[in-house]
Amino acid sequence: MIVATDNLSKEYDGVYRVQELDIRIKEGDIYGFLGPNGAGKSTTMKMLLGLVKPTSGTIEIMGKPFNEKNRRDILASVGSLIESPSYYGHLTGRENMEIIRRLLDLPKKNIEEAVHIVRMENQMEKKVKNYSLGMKQRLGIAMALARFPKLLILDEPTNGLDPAGIEEMRELIKMLPKQYGMTVMISSHILSEIDQMATVVGIINQGCLIFQERMSVLDMQREPQIILRTSDNNHAFQLLKKANPQRTTDGLQIGALTDEQTGAVVQCLCSNGISVYRVEEHRESLEDIFLNLTGKELTL
Repeated sequence: MIVATDNLSKEYDGVYRVQELDIRIKEGDIYGFLGPNGAGKSTTMKMLLGLVKPTSGTIEIMGKPFNEKNRRDILASVGSLIESPSYYGHLTGRENMEIIRRLLDLPKKNIEEAVHIVRMENQMEKKVKNYSLGMKQRLGIAMALARFPKLLILDEPTNGLDPAGIEEMRELIKMLPKQYGMTVMISSHILSEIDQMATVVGIINQGCLIFQERMSVLDMQREPQIILRTSDNNHAFQLLKKANPQRTTDGLQIGALTDEQTGAVVQCLCSNGISVYRVEEHRESLEDIFLNLTGKELTL
């Protein structure tokens, strides 16, 4: 287990921002950490990095208790980007990376590889104060990658990126475990991105971990539904009663069907003079699960 917390809690002014978290992250996982604003995501990540001291509970990272004795050794194998990247705006990207290299006593090839991974080779001679928000975010991730850590903790790494940049970042994060042996913990407000890249999802709400499951298990639970839109939905409903259809705003919804069963449904409707305008397969998204668990009145 790369990360294991037991009853991890943090109290501020008599209020628990994080309460009794039991997080489990295995080696090679991409752990998607989700929750509404103020749920305790950043506080939790800061405790895993030693930036905030827990009120109670324990943390183990890479099999070692995360305490004063082991803190330095553990953090030597951890990279992070929390809230926003730190940099010297009056220096160039390359000069900022050189500072990181010297501080961490890294070989130059590490810096070159990290810059290449985030696709910033052509921006390194510019002063960072002239970077766009997305470029600053990429530089921060390059800094986190520089030591090629065993554990990479990223808090909202796609902030400031355009759609193409978000897609690039997703593909980058997906290849880190396979290509570099990293384990990644990532928080994001873009649920569709987590849905596409995470192997495990944890959802925190009001400081409590309310959901933690592997995506493979989640996928098995998300049965697809067939959505039909026809020229006569009322007649279609009567014809398909054995399939237990549900009415939608402009059509019908039927539970999971095989291709053969779907074909039989369409043939049945057509042979009874009903035109089938649309057949869609809908699967419950991570966003649907999130809203069901946290309440639709809450937002990210």
